[in-house]
Amino acid sequence: MVETTRYSVGMDLGTTKLAIAQVQQTGSNPPELIGFSQHPCRFLKNGLITNLDPLIEAVNHCLSEIRSLSHMPVRQVVINCTTGNIYPEHNEGWIEFPKRREILTKHLGEVHRKAQNEDQQKGRVLIHETPEQYCVDDQSDIDSPIGMMGHKLGVRMRQIYAEEIDIRNLVHSIAKCGLRVSHVVAEPYALTESLLTQDDQAFEFWLIDIGGKHTQLAVMDGSAITPLPLLQLGGDIITSDISIALKTPVKEAERIKIKHGCARSDLAQDSLIIQIPGLGGMAPATSISQQLLTQIIQPRVDEIFEEIARSFQSLSRRSQRFAGIVMSGGTSDLAGIREHAEAQFQTRVIPGSLRDIGGLKDIAPCSASALAVGLAIYGLRHPRQEFPIPQSRFSFMDGLKRCFNWFGGGSDL
Repeated sequence: MVETTRYSVGMDLGTTKLAIAQVQQTGSNPPELIGFSQHPCRFLKNGLITNLDPLIEAVNHCLSEIRSLSHMPVRQVVINCTTGNIYPEHNEGWIEFPKRREILTKHLGEVHRKAQNEDQQKGRVLIHETPEQYCVDDQSDIDSPIGMMGHKLGVRMRQIYAEEIDIRNLVHSIAKCGLRVSHVVAEPYALTESLLTQDDQAFEFWLIDIGGKHTQLAVMDGSAITPLPLLQLGGDIITSDISIALKTPVKEAERIKIKHGCARSDLAQDSLIIQIPGLGGMAPATSISQQLLTQIIQPRVDEIFEEIARSFQSLSRRSQRFAGIVMSGGTSDLAGIREHAEAQFQTRVIPGSLRDIGGLKDIAPCSASALAVGLAIYGLRHPRQEFPIPQSRFSFMDGLKRCFNWFGGGSDL
């Protein structure tokens, strides 16, 4: 019997770069990475695409590199929900049968739709739903009711909604690149696919994904994923501090941070001297020790960790199955940041690494590729041709107001 090979492409719309990963899966074998590319660019503002030219340029660059590796065409992609405006909800739904009958797969779809509170969620679109438990008549805590007999079927759903107009912006922008969007995925759902194994999902983890402009937090507990509000702090603010303190261009400050930066003073070397170019080639070059550079970086890392701790404090206490923190994102590559996190949060910090995937992992550093690879794997596990956007409920004035606000205006229209 010939095993079918399926393909999926994930597109990470980041605040400082675009990354695309292509994966394939043959039969029940683990997924394989067959193509990866990234390109630095900035096309997002407040989580929305506001400049198409750099996006199209970055997409064309990445797809060209991927085609040279995989020799496979790319027509549709799974993208991340870039906006921080996502809304976790718990809702229940029930259906009744005229008489006692066997519950079939089609009945699950019906009861799931009943759990979608359309009146409460006007202006929002459902991007994820996970059944937490089913009920058949008076029996609850059922994992799968298919094949059972009953008069009533109920479900309690964990749902994630996003602003409909934000999703339209993303899907329309990707269409301008000649691609179709099959899924819009909240980032923690994708990172779970690439950073955790099936065995890991028996435990609870906290996710800390520190990007350029923001930090994504979530609690990952088995199949239950709880995203927390997006923190508007990331690696860019550390770069800005270095640029201001050392009077050097932002691009040079970013290079210094990546090559020589350290998040803990006790791990920094006083004997390591770093050369600092002056602004515009006019100011004289200077030098600084790694120890002094760390004194610029560590206070900002402390601030980011304080905000992270405040977010997690809103949760109930860690469960007995809590196994640690998974840290990912470009800033997680900063030397000493994991050790500093372990000291701050008093728990084990697991560096993000691509798990349960083969193929060309050597061309895809985890910090750069984890989200794109996770998005692609999500597409394999949830095959679909096109993301279903409901008929628009927005008037012309609604869109005009939103666009005015995107570009820094007020809200007086």
